[in-house]
Amino acid sequence: MTATFRVLTVCTGNIGRSPMAERFLRNRLDERLKVAATSFEVTSAGTMGRAGEPMEEFAAVALTEAGISACGFRGRLLNADHLSNADLILTATREHRVQAVAMQPQVVRRAFTLKEFARLTDMVNKDFVPNEPIDVVAGAHARTGLAARLRRMAGGPHSADDDVVDPLGAPLDTYRIRAAEIDLACARAVDVLLGPAH
Repeated sequence: MTATFRVLTVCTGNIGRSPMAERFLRNRLDERLKVAATSFEVTSAGTMGRAGEPMEEFAAVALTEAGISACGFRGRLLNADHLSNADLILTATREHRVQAVAMQPQVVRRAFTLKEFARLTDMVNKDFVPNEPIDVVAGAHARTGLAARLRRMAGGPHSADDDVVDPLGAPLDTYRIRAAEIDLACARAVDVLLGPAH
């Protein structure tokens, strides 16, 4: 087990949904953990990633309006190493999860749609009882493992409700809606990884 917990967010082009998820998740972890947030690495990639391209204009605007910088982002094409190095994979849709698992089958237990993982928050927090005090990275590993076990009881990612619809080509207001949807899911995902905020 490494001293860093690595989260990978995945969508299609890696210029809209997954970079928004990357930046919102990073922001939520920074808010909760302050200096200790350096124990978490958050990156993104796309199944048809536009390598080297900046974030979509409206995605960047929606992030900026939420007070989060979109600067310096460059798209990446998802590869097997990205997946095998990740401790948690959060995809925009069920189809992205299928593609990730097809590319690297051993990640099946740590690959979720973002909204599916967020949906497990209450179940994980109810059932997680560590045997002894553990640090945030060990806790994130344990909580991710518990989420994988609990998802069978919760029904798995079987519904379109577990997908973040692609806003590509839509007006700015649609990007704002997607950004709010992603940020809420990221907040709940952090509660899965860290437990509820006190």
